[in-house]
Amino acid sequence: MSRWLGNYDPALSGRVAAACGHPSPCGCDGVAPCCDGCPLPRCRFEEPGIVQRLRREQRDSAILEAAAQGRNVGEIVQAVGAPARTVQRVLGRGRATAG
Repeated sequence: MSRWLGNYDPALSGRVAAACGHPSPCGCDGVAPCCDGCPLPRCRFEEPGIVQRLRREQRDSAILEAAAQGRNVGEIVQAVGAPARTVQRVLGRGRATAG
């Protein structure tokens, strides 16, 4: 596929391309301003829920890491910013998978 720079492309059904050459609008809120620099393994529009899943996985990893360092639930709640019940649920799942 050829790249275009801000010009009309009939393949886009009348939409104007973004300056980077992707269909306008390019990028997605809170992830990347342009598709070229996106850190996601797949486009969030191709795989619904991927952003939430990745954020949840990061949060859960931070919770488990803090617990492994000996922090209690209250300290983890303050550090991660998740509700106490969420921290307890993640720790419970972590214990269940560990042993």
